Amino acid sequence: FEWNTPGLVLIFSSIPRCLFRFILPYLITLFKQSHEAQSPSCLFIKTVKQRQIWKTLLAQFDSMPFQLAHFQNLLNEVDTAVRSAYAAAGILAEPQRHAVEKAMLIDGTIPAVLAPAVQRLLQPDVFLDALVRESSFSALDILFYDTAWLGLHDEPSHTKKRMFDVLKKTPLPEGTMARKCTRCGSLMEELPSPPQGSTQAQPTLVEPPRIPNWIVANQRTCICGNHWVLAKWEARRGR
Repeated sequence: FEWNTPGLVLIFSSIPRCLFRFILPYLITLFKQSHEAQSPSCLFIKTVKQRQIWKTLLAQFDSMPFQLAHFQNLLNEVDTAVRSAYAAAGILAEPQRHAVEKAMLIDGTIPAVLAPAVQRLLQPDVFLDALVRESSFSALDILFYDTAWLGLHDEPSHTKKRMFDVLKKTPLPEGTMARKCTRCGSLMEELPSPPQGSTQAQPTLVEPPRIPNWIVANQRTCICGNHWVLAKWEARRGR
C-alpha cells in the first residue's frame, strides 16, 4: 500500500475535499438536466445546436467509471473517518489541524495521525468493501480509465489535444489568441478590443454581444492571482 498516492493525498486534504463537496451538487444537477434535454418536450432546449451540446455533455457523464453518488458517499465517509482520527489523536484546535494539512501538502504523503482514517475505509463491511459489491461499480473501469485528456504527462502519447478557457470552461480552438498565466499556465480567450475611432455612439442595426462582468473582472489577473501574457494556443505534438 502506497501512502504517497496523489489521489489519496488529494481526497484526505480538507481544501480539495471541500471543493469537491461544493461542485458535486452542480454536477448532479447538470447530469439530471442533460437527461431532460434529450426529451423532445424539453422546455429549455430552443435549437438543435443546444440539444447537441447537452447530448455531448450526457456522453461525458455516461463515460465516467463511477456514479456521482458513489463519489459523494466517499467524501462523507472520508469526512467521518478524518474527524474520528483527529479526535482519537487529541487534535482538536484549528492550528493543530492546519499543521497536519501543511505537512501533507509539503511531504506529499498521508501523515501518521490520519493513517487510522485510511485503514477505516479499507476495513471489511465499511465503505469500499460495500461499494465493490455493487453491480453498478467496477474497480477495473476506474483502474483503466483513460485520463490522457487531462494532459498531466509529458510523454508523446499523453500530449495535450485540447485546452479550455479557465473562466468559461469552454474548449479553445487551436490558433486562438489567448491570455496565458505565467504561474499556473491557464489560458483565457482574448476578448475583442473595443472599436477605435470616434467616441460618439455610432448607429448600428445589430448590438454587439455583451461581455459578462465576471469575465471582464478577470482581465487583469488569472484566477490564481498572477498576471496574464498574450499567447496563441497551439496543440503540442508528439515526437
